[in-house]
Amino acid sequence: MTELLLSYHLDIAPGTRASNGGYDVLRLSVGADTTDDAVRPVYCRRVMLTVPFGDGHTNGQPVSVRSSATIVTGRGQGRRWWISPNTTDPAVVAITFVPETTAWFDGTWSVTFTVELDRSVLHSADITEDAGPDIDSIAALASSVAMAVRDPA
Repeated sequence: MTELLLSYHLDIAPGTRASNGGYDVLRLSVGADTTDDAVRPVYCRRVMLTVPFGDGHTNGQPVSVRSSATIVTGRGQGRRWWISPNTTDPAVVAITFVPETTAWFDGTWSVTFTVELDRSVLHSADITEDAGPDIDSIAALASSVAMAVRDPA
């Protein structure tokens, strides 16, 4: 695993029938950290979040995934982000977030994705980003991240 260029915050509200209708609710914020040691600007063409299921597999059952993103404006923020879940691997769900245009993270804005899953997931994930300090040096970088657990209310 390598060092990611963008900052990430990942948290989860574990699903209960009383709180989220049984859905685990993941929230991924990208580009929110404006610390001095972060590389700025960062160009991004794709982020992929891979999360293992808590029970280890889906037993061939379909997985329900609902997702949304905060509204972004302008070309530098990607104009619009497309969210595409992949549930073909019975052990993990892979969710890809792709901006309509290459996003340019400069420390002044961030985007947050909310993903609801009808399966319990482990509280760690892998992130792969296609990012670089300039548009001509974008490369795939990957790392593992832990999830903060938040109250499902």
